[in-house]
Amino acid sequence: MKPGDYTRLVRRFLRDPVTGRLRIYKGVIALVKSFAYYYLLCRKVNCKDYALEYDKASGTYERWTDLMGKYSRTIVKLDCFESTTGQVDILDLACGKGYITANLLGLWDEKGKGDIRITAVDYSKGMLAAAKKAIRDSRVSFVHSEGLDFLKRVPDSTYYGIFFGWALPYFDHKKLVPQLARVLRPGGIVALISNREGTLEDIEDIFIDLIASNPEQVSRIAEMSFRLPQNEEGLEKWFTGYGFKPIEKGSGEEVVVFDDPSELVRWLRETSAVAGTGCIFKDEHRIESSIVREIARRRRIGNKYSINHSFVWGIFRKPFEEDSQNVNISEKRGRMFLSNLPVLLRMLTDLRNLRFTKGIHDILKPDPGYSFAGYLRMLSGSVRGERILRHKGRYVITSYVPPVPSRAFLSFLTASKDPSRPFGDLAWARRRAPLSTYLCITDRCTYKCRHCSAKLRRGGPELSTKQWINVIGKLQNMGTAYIGFTGGEPLMREDMEEIISSIDERSATVLFTNGKGLSPKRAKSLNKSGLFSLSVSLDSANPVTHNRLRGDDSAFDTALSAISNSRKAGLYTIVQAVIFKRELSRKGLFRLFKLVKKYGAHEIRIHQPVPSGLLLESLDSRDIFFSDDNRSLLFDIQFAANRRWFGFPKVSSFPYTEGAEKFGCNAGIIHSYVTASGEMTPCDFIPVTFGNVLDENPEDIWKRMNSKAGIPKPGCWAIDLAPFLQGHRFPIDSNDFKTLSASGDHDFPRFYRDLQE
Repeated sequence: MKPGDYTRLVRRFLRDPVTGRLRIYKGVIALVKSFAYYYLLCRKVNCKDYALEYDKASGTYERWTDLMGKYSRTIVKLDCFESTTGQVDILDLACGKGYITANLLGLWDEKGKGDIRITAVDYSKGMLAAAKKAIRDSRVSFVHSEGLDFLKRVPDSTYYGIFFGWALPYFDHKKLVPQLARVLRPGGIVALISNREGTLEDIEDIFIDLIASNPEQVSRIAEMSFRLPQNEEGLEKWFTGYGFKPIEKGSGEEVVVFDDPSELVRWLRETSAVAGTGCIFKDEHRIESSIVREIARRRRIGNKYSINHSFVWGIFRKPFEEDSQNVNISEKRGRMFLSNLPVLLRMLTDLRNLRFTKGIHDILKPDPGYSFAGYLRMLSGSVRGERILRHKGRYVITSYVPPVPSRAFLSFLTASKDPSRPFGDLAWARRRAPLSTYLCITDRCTYKCRHCSAKLRRGGPELSTKQWINVIGKLQNMGTAYIGFTGGEPLMREDMEEIISSIDERSATVLFTNGKGLSPKRAKSLNKSGLFSLSVSLDSANPVTHNRLRGDDSAFDTALSAISNSRKAGLYTIVQAVIFKRELSRKGLFRLFKLVKKYGAHEIRIHQPVPSGLLLESLDSRDIFFSDDNRSLLFDIQFAANRRWFGFPKVSSFPYTEGAEKFGCNAGIIHSYVTASGEMTPCDFIPVTFGNVLDENPEDIWKRMNSKAGIPKPGCWAIDLAPFLQGHRFPIDSNDFKTLSASGDHDFPRFYRDLQE
């Protein structure tokens, strides 16, 4: 029926309703028939149809792997994982009967390091069942799913490697490659092999001709011209467009020769080389006879019949760092003035804070080296890179220093070696007491964190409640302004509230926890005991990543619950994240920032992995430790996040805080650490003891350590010392570790240089 026919029917109906009605009925029937025919023709062969074709071929698919397996093995390499330690998660996408998975396992058993876990995914139940039967290995998990649907369910940065063999024709690369980039870890690889454009082109032509000449036999329409790369350069372009870097690539061709055209057609069917074509025609066997005749006519070479399989392969790496051009120019590093403007105005109109500021000025004024300009430089240096927060009437400029106004901040300011020169001693890092001392209240812990600095450390029994209270009293009398409780897991001690209650207002307090055991009741109890801040460990917005790093399947949910409980209890709530190099990305960290903000965190601290504990044996691991470029990227992310007024918590990064642009590393200079058995060290990452607080006064030990530590370093001192610490039993006696005195030639970090002007 043509468009004009419907108009004429309507006019006829208006003139003669009875006759017109009959004509309309007939027209409607014809219209329904035409739509039904059109629907049948527009029914396309879909993913389920392809899967059914592979189900049929699952019993004979070895004919393909016997011929093309040697090319599949081209992409099965372990070189890309040499620097990876611990568990390596691999995805075999469109795994078929598990040929690539089996070869990966064999090669890993021969040359691999650490543990491997492979997720093998396929949409064909027949293929997957055959793979399960052939591979009985607990390291492999089999998943029945369509490829893109599976990828969409996978969290970001999950896999170290993705292997993808011969299935590219069934995917739209514009949808596939972004998903591969998302689920792959920074530094991870995609290795794939695929037919290239022009493969089996003459076979496709035969099917198209048969469709055209036998329309009555057509039940489905199939996509005969797949989106395939023309060559290896084309494949590279698909991946480099999403930031991947090529490692290896190549191409090739396999010509398959048969004595009989029917044998050729059977090979195509039994290997699913033309999967989906069996669904096109109503009578598949009748059409197959026509295909045999056409092949006999077109593909004969002498007395032989042949087909060609042209292919490309490539291995591509996801960059460790995001391209700097992805960072908006307006978000490059700079002062936090605009984002801090509202709280600065609040501070300027807060009478209590103004009186406190005048009190600081009065303390520093007698120092001949002090000026109001120097005070402004001190404030500016402290704020650099930070977003100021107000909490319970006090202002947190940097959470590594007590809030203002507070008695604890005055303890920090007045703990100078020369009481008459508090500003000068601050400028030259000369102190009679540490700004902060962290106490490893217990070595006991519920988790098995790979990066834990307390691993491999010998020690005696942990201090009792009375002993800790006695040590803390001495630290406060020295002038220690910030006391932290770490572990192990501090909440495993039931006397934490009693210990915290012993600390008066001369010191601020922070407790570091993995969150296990922090019920709403415990959080309120800690707040009531006088705890100022609580820091919960959460390393990723991806539950799989965090749980793996912490060695507990419930660690992620536990941490989120702890963050919420801490905030509701009224504690200044920090999230502490250790970010491995492979996890460092703007997108990944921004997701983490949003997540912890949602659960109530005031601040998130980003830490780089430090070679200590179990990581001390992994100094060459390229996917764990930061380079200078990694740190620069982290600083850009920190500054960009802190410029935002809404949606993110305050963001600080310890590499920036202890870097050359701010305070530098002050281990043993304004910071110290006490182990669970009482050994005092420069920090928890430098296991070199200068004495035990049960045997000596902490002040005497501190002076001895401080005299050896030198001046603040331009970066983490533990990283520099790590090669010299390998092979020792911890803690090391400082008298046996002469390297500690070799501080090197370097300038003071910027905070101190600004005050020295």
